[in-house]
Amino acid sequence: MSQTTPNIASNVRLVGKVNDDYPLIICFHGSGDSCASWEPLADLLSASYRVLLWDRQDPDVRPGVAVSKLLEYLDSAQLSPNFVLIAHSYGGTFARLFLERRPQQVAGMVLVETGQETAIDSQIEQRQYDNQILANKPLVVIRGNTLIGKWQEYNKEIAAWGSVSNPSLQIQKQLLDATDREDERLKKAQLQLSRNNKYVHIPDCGHGVIGARPDAPPSVVLLPTLSFIYKQRQQQIKSFFTLYENHSTSSITMPSPKEKQQEVQKESKREETSTKAEESPSKQPESTTDVKEDDAPEPERKYASKECCPACKYPELFEKQSEN
Repeated sequence: MSQTTPNIASNVRLVGKVNDDYPLIICFHGSGDSCASWEPLADLLSASYRVLLWDRQDPDVRPGVAVSKLLEYLDSAQLSPNFVLIAHSYGGTFARLFLERRPQQVAGMVLVETGQETAIDSQIEQRQYDNQILANKPLVVIRGNTLIGKWQEYNKEIAAWGSVSNPSLQIQKQLLDATDREDERLKKAQLQLSRNNKYVHIPDCGHGVIGARPDAPPSVVLLPTLSFIYKQRQQQIKSFFTLYENHSTSSITMPSPKEKQQEVQKESKREETSTKAEESPSKQPESTTDVKEDDAPEPERKYASKECCPACKYPELFEKQSEN
């Protein structure tokens, strides 16, 4: 049975001014939550950035269907060609599917307490890890303390017993430790999405990181993250143009008329020498030295057109950029 969703335009809210220098920020809320959870952050960012708050509303809609509707809306509204995705909890599933559909348009990601969901296809998940789908685009993974409530209960029981000698408490601690290690493993696994990643652990708040800090608004956690993404992308763009300008000004020079004439004379002499050699060939002694495959000269690379695009015109520049 096919699923239908209401007009998504009624489920989104745009906050902030248009900023052509920065991608549109899209917030994905968790299960049982709404985009209202992101409003404190969106209001704070609105002075400099544009934020899209997306309310899925229907809890039963399949992630793939919901993401398709969101992409249709973004294409028709033409809000921005690039996006920064911020997801919390189950919202990470939708953000990862968005990334799968439009990897070239995602400028960076912030994943807050995500990774434990099972809704995303395991093959898609592993392929994204294997291919490092974000490449060098900034990625930040934020982990809270999912078991903070359980640990508090455990500490109360220890205080009541006066020691940890109780077998029940020992088993409880072993389970908590094992669960905590698995949670950390799942969170850190997401760092494989990008070579340019950052891991943040906030042990004094629970799963609801974006609203669980009584001493600080969500922006204290996420604003440095967004700043990290912005600076990284700006640095990548700056580095590219610096390399391009240096290459085009220092490595490529037009020959002077005198140099052109000298080159013509050299070419004429080479042709004359080649003609004489063909008219009176002399038998050369056969070489007895075997040439190893590793010692063979590297064949000259052929490009379709040297004027096709910068990547064809200056391939070594783009190779350096990809290595970085």
